This record gives sequence, C-alpha cells and structure tokens, in this order.
Amino acid sequence: MRLNQISDINASLEKTKKAVVALGCSFVEGQGAIDQCLLEEYKWIPPRLGEAMEPRFENKKTKRSFKQYMTQYTNPDGSYDYARMELKNSFVSVLCNDLLNGSYTPINFGTRGCGNRATISNLFLWPEIRWDLAEEIIVVWFPSGPERFDFIKDNLYGNRKFVSMWPNPSLEGSVTKARLWKSYYESLYSNKFVYLESIVHANNLINWCKVHNADLVVYPAFCNYNRKIFEDAIYTTINRSQDTKIIDEKHVPLPPSLEEHLGKTIDSWPWDCMWHPEDTGNWAELVLS
Repeated sequence: MRLNQISDINASLEKTKKAVVALGCSFVEGQGAIDQCLLEEYKWIPPRLGEAMEPRFENKKTKRSFKQYMTQYTNPDGSYDYARMELKNSFVSVLCNDLLNGSYTPINFGTRGCGNRATISNLFLWPEIRWDLAEEIIVVWFPSGPERFDFIKDNLYGNRKFVSMWPNPSLEGSVTKARLWKSYYESLYSNKFVYLESIVHANNLINWCKVHNADLVVYPAFCNYNRKIFEDAIYTTINRSQDTKIIDEKHVPLPPSLEEHLGKTIDSWPWDCMWHPEDTGNWAELVLS
C-alpha cells in the first residue's frame, strides 16, 4: 500500500461501492508478478534470495526496447518501479479488474517479508481510506508463516510500516537484523507463542470485519492452519531459564480447567471462515496438486 494510491481507491469505492481486501505477505502483494510480455521476451534472474528478479539483456537492442517499455514504471530518479507493476498484476487486482470486470475495488495490504500481525494491522494504519463508501466488503486473508513476528517502525511514513523477525539465530549481512532475529529466537519464540499470537491477530481481524460488516475468507498461503497443529502447539508446558532461553517444551497433563480454557481460545480462531478448495490446506498445495 502506498499513500498515493488512496485517492484512486476512494474514487473507485465511490463508484463500485464494493471492495475485496487482500491480506498476506509477498504472495498477496504480488512480488515477482512481472508483466507477461516482459516475462516471455526477456531472461530474468534473481539477484539474491528474497529480491525481485532482474532482466538479463543479450544485446543493446533488447535493453533499449526494455527501457522504452518501462517508461510507464519509472521513478523520478530514473530507477524502475517494479512495485507498481506487481500491484497491478497481484491476484486481487486481476480478480477485481479483470475477472469481475471492475465491479469491485481491489485493496491490497500484502506486505512482503512480513507476517500476520503486519498485514492485519494495516487495516488500522490507513485512516484515509473511505470504508464508509463500501456497501459490501470481502476480506481475503492468506495467513503467512506464524513464526514471523512483526513490530511497527518508529518511522511510520512510507510503504513499509513494519519490521519482521523470523526465528533464525544468525543472519549474515545486517548486524541489526542479526541481533533482533537472535533475540527473538532465544527469548520469545516457541510454537505455543506463535500460535497464540496468531489467534490474537485473527480476532483483531474478526472484530474489524464485524465493525465494517465485512465477509471473511481465510486460506493459508503456504503452510497449514488446522486444529491439530494449534492443539499440539498450545497444549504444551514451556519452561525457560532466567535468561529466557527455553529449557524444555513438552506435553504434560493439564488441569481440566486449563485445558478447557485453552480449547476455547483455539475455538476463537475463525474456523468457519476457512476455505479448502479441492481439500487442500493452503494455496501452495492447490497450485501443485
């Protein structure tokens, strides 16, 4: 999401009165969604893991033709703005603009590299959006890996409002990230932690949908969310040392009252909103089946 998109979104909402809101990580945002004609005409290479592909030019002629095409996606400093192309080609834009013939307004809160906290929190961080114009709202949430833990940046301006950590004890390159990720891995992360966090984020989304009279569809992007996984993670006892490192994480008999409480907590996940096309557990399974 970019601030300069808001006026177009509001203008579209005023016209359509309907919106499809997409929540998720890079898959939802559209990372790598290059125009089909460019994908077929040029050879593309990924420079580094997690970065957008770049074209490889065989001669000056192909480079010139590429530059001419990319004038519509060029920033004032001359750099290419792939993000605009990716947003145009993201699934929610194709769904609303092409398959639904522009009858719905696409609103894309996908955030590359980030987790569920970030994408759901975006619903509260763009107050300029005129939700009151929408008579129908469909929220499609593709939960990403629950292990991703997001927190908001001190500098709220710009497109990337969150920093995300994954439970990796070491990370080459950025010293700042390495420190953050290691601290998260050693002091916060556990299966129980991430699934309880996921339940809290889901309930924030449920409440938002109730306030805005929105319908919710949940279909995980690339990892499964089912009750057994939640129970295996949450019905555990975790002991940490004084310096917060996990000593042990194990299943032991729980007092009946605590097991009942945790069961009701798991029940608060939006199970009735989960979508399982062709009995698949996530989108990656669907496309590979």
